[in-house]
Amino acid sequence: MRLEYLVYFLYAAQVSYNAQVSKGLLNMKVMNKVLRRGMPVRQQTN
Repeated sequence: MRLEYLVYFLYAAQVSYNAQVSKGLLNMKVMNKVLRRGMPVRQQTN
């Protein structure tokens, strides 16, 4: 019985960890987009 609880706990911890990693990667993508838009990559010459 205790082994089942342990397996469930480890599974839940893994899911939580994966969710946190995914959230971190998403935040990095958003920050990169914001930084790219904020910085002029190419200046137009008129």
